[in-house]
Amino acid sequence: MPQLTFADFGKTSQRAGACARTHHMTKVPLALIAILVSNPAWADMTLRDALRIARENNGTVQAAYLSYRSAMADERASYAAFLPTVTPTLRQENGRLNNLTGLGRGGSNIDTTDAGVTATWLILDNGSRITNHRTSRLVREQAEFTALDTLRNVLFNVHTSFYNALRAQELLAVQSSGVQRAKEILDRAILSEELGAGARKDILQARADYLNAQVSELAAQNQVTTSRSSLWAVIGYSEPEMPKLVGPADLDPQAALPPLEDATRQALEQRADLQASRIGIASSQTAVDSAKLANGFIYSLSAQYNRSFSESVFDRSGLVLEASFPLYDGSRSRERVKSAELDFQSRQKAYEQSVRVATAEVESAWKEQTQNGERIRAAKIARDAALQNYEAATEARKLGAGELIEELTARLSLVTAESNLVQAVYDYWISDVRFRLVSGAPVPGEETEEAGP
Repeated sequence: MPQLTFADFGKTSQRAGACARTHHMTKVPLALIAILVSNPAWADMTLRDALRIARENNGTVQAAYLSYRSAMADERASYAAFLPTVTPTLRQENGRLNNLTGLGRGGSNIDTTDAGVTATWLILDNGSRITNHRTSRLVREQAEFTALDTLRNVLFNVHTSFYNALRAQELLAVQSSGVQRAKEILDRAILSEELGAGARKDILQARADYLNAQVSELAAQNQVTTSRSSLWAVIGYSEPEMPKLVGPADLDPQAALPPLEDATRQALEQRADLQASRIGIASSQTAVDSAKLANGFIYSLSAQYNRSFSESVFDRSGLVLEASFPLYDGSRSRERVKSAELDFQSRQKAYEQSVRVATAEVESAWKEQTQNGERIRAAKIARDAALQNYEAATEARKLGAGELIEELTARLSLVTAESNLVQAVYDYWISDVRFRLVSGAPVPGEETEEAGP
């Protein structure tokens, strides 16, 4: 199956408009994909790798692309109605005819060859051809934007799955560090009790904390497996070995968001699903015109030429004028016009609701990303404070000036703060891609030079 690239969608990206997040793209050779997937030495997978594999293997993307190609073929077929047709024919018959009764009883051999060519050119009609061609062109454009919207949604799912898998890896690292700290606290409690400087209850408290930390680590390991399975499904990865996921070097918030009003305006102009809906409305209007043509006076003028090369050679040429009018058809034509008009109105109402939904999505994504950026800054401050508190509690405990419960509480607070920071970081980058999607901007992965932050 040929590889799908954003360039295959023709001029869609140009009609979609440029924006501050636009990236350049190049095609990825199929051979490169095959090498990356089949090479057993490939132990790491980046976000860019995941996006490339998804573009190659995801069935939803390929189905949308094939639908687009089908619409292109239909458009070319409709244009052929404006061109002349030439049809050669050949018929050969060999056999025997036997008359067993009556006069002329006997037999004869049959050996005939008929050959000819017919040329026809529809010169003029009541507008059916141009209406049909306009409809097929609109269907092709709609399929183009639908394929683009499908590609962007799949790439968004890849980003979400990849970031969730990275999040699970980071949270596992946090829980593993927590287990190590809990083990150190338990060891010091045992040592203090052996030296007579600690109480038996301190060992019990420290052991309970250590066991709870191990349970949290096991839950984090399970989440790693689950999130990676979701990622393999969306990108279509089927290799038995599971590569290590490698995240971007820097996951701090970077670009500032545009004003909400500008983002909303861009979304209504450039979102692929809304553009597909607008083209669908235009296509529905064309269907109304076609139904009205079929309900009225139908005429056509064509030039025809026939040439026979059989034993009785003849030529025939001329202009053929045909006209018809549906005098009575049981109101079928009139009801078809009514049906087309109602479908047109239905699409208009659906589009109005889509605009409302898109506006709400942009506002929600804009506010979510803004809040997630603030979460990262607050979570970093809380993590630093929790780390200082834990170090102070640990040092005081070593000097015999602190209580075990203070150190255990400080350890738990540090794990919570580190986990909150991981959650905030990956929530931010998921919301960043979601904002691109709902605002009509290109989603990283449509190109291959840059994918993700």
